[in-house]
Amino acid sequence: MSEKKTQRIQRETRDMISSRVKELAEIIELKQRQGEPSDFHPLKEDICWIPEIRTTIAEGSAEEFEALKAGLADRLPSLTAEFKEARLATLLPLLPYKNPSVEKLSLATTWFQCEHSWCPALRYSGVLVHSCFKRLYSEAPDSDRYYMDLVGRPWALSQGTSFYEKKAERARELILAVGGDPETMTHEEMDNQGHRFVRRHELTVSFESFYSMVSPILCNWVCGRPFSDRGNHRSEYAMDPVT
Repeated sequence: MSEKKTQRIQRETRDMISSRVKELAEIIELKQRQGEPSDFHPLKEDICWIPEIRTTIAEGSAEEFEALKAGLADRLPSLTAEFKEARLATLLPLLPYKNPSVEKLSLATTWFQCEHSWCPALRYSGVLVHSCFKRLYSEAPDSDRYYMDLVGRPWALSQGTSFYEKKAERARELILAVGGDPETMTHEEMDNQGHRFVRRHELTVSFESFYSMVSPILCNWVCGRPFSDRGNHRSEYAMDPVT
């Protein structure tokens, strides 16, 4: 096979995969927009990395791809459930409980942090779509790298991921401050109760902290997260419930 013909076939294959991914992405996004705002949605690349779907995208005939398109919207709920179940299982060993369970993941005191200090605290649903949790390009075989270029990197829990003890302690304090039970209160329940807090600085006076003391910031309970130290200025917040 001549070099020009090889290059043409490679170009046509790449164009075909890109086009197919775009078509599937439109179906996925439309279906997800029809759901509730609180629903968990895998990313487009999460769906496209499911082995059978990847095979159809990269190697399937036109008829096989059309069949995939026709049934994808109806299959998304089950595909989402399978994706979520498999990924949640990888989080259980990180929980600080003797008998960790999936139910514990929904508690308002359950938070995770990735290996990068600049990233926010994450609920379990956030971990499943966090941009840092993607398979490293350098560790992938050539065939996977080619697909990554066209689709995006698949989800992979970073080795630096951990349970966020400091955030869990702060969440516990806020739950108790509004009369809740930290052992049973879930993220959804805290969100739905709509509690508001006044955020104020506890420590050093910088321009930001001075402004906060003069004009306390009204925020929801999630904003009561611990921030990393920034130089000589610690910017950790105290949270007072608004009555």
